[in-house]
Amino acid sequence: MATGIYELSGANDNGTDIDAVLKTGTMDFGERAIKHIRDLWLTFRSTGKLRIKVWINEDTSTEIHKDTSITGTAMAEERLKIPRGLRGRFFTIEINNIDGVDFDIDSLSMLVESLVRKIR
Repeated sequence: MATGIYELSGANDNGTDIDAVLKTGTMDFGERAIKHIRDLWLTFRSTGKLRIKVWINEDTSTEIHKDTSITGTAMAEERLKIPRGLRGRFFTIEINNIDGVDFDIDSLSMLVESLVRKIR
């Protein structure tokens, strides 16, 4: 039986791209009101595109896909506009790498607008 420390490294897994996913929990942003996300701001560095998925009230059939357009070795901030018709109380955000690209995420922030008169 071999013992020791093994280092995992490499850009792929036996020729297959390594998929990475970062998923938030279900968020209501501390408000019971119906709301929508106007903009999503992502500060990151990536060797390729990332895909952002947004869904409402845990309903994956209303999933929205947005791909980043900035790539490079320096940290950059990108604004991803979210369609205004998506309204709900709870939101989940997921970030995926496309084709196994390397990425670092510094921050994810959202501009959330409450529809004060509509409370669930």
